[in-house]
Amino acid sequence: MLCYRPAFEVYVYRLLKELHDDNVMYTELRGTFMPLYELNGTVYDTGVFFEIFIRTVENFKKDHPDFLGVRYIHSIYRGVTPEVLKNGLDELIGWKNTYPDFIAGFDFELLEAGKDLKFFFHAGETNWQGNTDLNLVDAVLLNSSRIGHGFALAKHPLLTELVKTRGVAIEVCPISNQVLMLSEDHRNHPGAYLIANGVPVVVGNDDPSAWGASGLSYDWYVVFMAMTPEDAGLEVLKRFAIDSINYSAMTSEEKSLAMEKWNSDWQKFLREVPT
Repeated sequence: MLCYRPAFEVYVYRLLKELHDDNVMYTELRGTFMPLYELNGTVYDTGVFFEIFIRTVENFKKDHPDFLGVRYIHSIYRGVTPEVLKNGLDELIGWKNTYPDFIAGFDFELLEAGKDLKFFFHAGETNWQGNTDLNLVDAVLLNSSRIGHGFALAKHPLLTELVKTRGVAIEVCPISNQVLMLSEDHRNHPGAYLIANGVPVVVGNDDPSAWGASGLSYDWYVVFMAMTPEDAGLEVLKRFAIDSINYSAMTSEEKSLAMEKWNSDWQKFLREVPT
C-alpha cells in the first residue's frame, strides 16, 4: 500500500511531522527504492521515487521552517547476489551524482564505492561472538562513517580503540535491541560500556513503528536512565545532541547552521527548566 504514490507522500510527511513533534530538527532515514504506482497502472522508476521523496520533504520544510532537512541512506539486503549488489551500488552512485544533497550514503557490508558515497553499515547486531560479529571488522576497515548498532563491539577491545581513534560513531538503538532479545536489561546493554569508555555514540531508533513508538524520546530516555552514571545530568544529553550533529552526513556549513540553531534552542530550554 505504501507504494501507492499518494499514500507514500502522506506517509513521508506524517513521519517527518512525528519527528518534528518530538523536537527532531534533522533526520537521516534508511530505506530502499520503492516502485511507486498510480491507480491507472502507471509504475514509476527510481528517479521519480527520489523526486517525490524530495518534493515531500521540501513541502514539509515550507510548512515547518525550523526543520533543517532529511538525508537518505540506501540499504540493500546483504543476501542478494554479487551481481545484484554491484548493479544496485552502481545505480546508487549515479543517483548520488544527481541528488548529492539528499543521498547520504549506503548501508551494507564488504563493499567499497566512490569517494563521495559514505558508508553507514549495520554491523555487530548480535550477542554472539566469533562469526556473525566479525562484520564489525569489515565496517571499520572500510571506513564506515557510523556503525549501526555495533552491539558486539564491546567484545573487541582493539576494534573499540580503532573506532575511538577514527571517530566512528555507534548508532545505539536500545529499544530495538530489547525487542529483538539482544538485551533484556538496558543496564547491561553494551552501550553503557561504550559511553563510559569515550566511544562516540549517537542515539537512534530502529523500526519504531513495529512496536508503536514515535520519535526518538523513548530511546533517549532509555540510554540516559540506564546507560549513564547516576549523577549524569544535562551535560550528557547535551553531548548526545551535539554528537548527533557532528556525526551526521551534513556538510560542514550545514553542521555550523544546525549547531547555531541547536544552541539557540538549548539556551531557551535552559531558561525554561526549573532549577
